[in-house]
Amino acid sequence: MLSDREREALYEIERRFWDEDPILALSLDAAERRLARDRRRYVYATTAAVAAPLGLFMLAVGLPSAALVFAAVAGWAWVARRRRIDQGRRHP
Repeated sequence: MLSDREREALYEIERRFWDEDPILALSLDAAERRLARDRRRYVYATTAAVAAPLGLFMLAVGLPSAALVFAAVAGWAWVARRRRIDQGRRHP
C-alpha cells in the first residue's frame, strides 16, 4: 500500500509521462488493461483446476456431499471462464 506522499509522487510521474509522450502512455495503459483481463481469466481456470481434484479426493474418502460441492464449484468456474472468453471474442 502506498502512503499519501508516495501516491502523490506517483501521480506526478504519471502526469509528466502523459504530457511528454501521450501515445506511449496510451499503449502502456492498454497493455495494463489487457494484463488485468488475462489475470481474471486465470482465476477461473485455477479455481476449476483446484476444485475438480478436491472433489475427486472427497469422493475417494467417502464424502459425496463435499465432492458434489467441489464439482459444482469446478463446473461454475469452467462455465464462467468460457463465457468470459466468448465475450472477449465478440467485443474486441
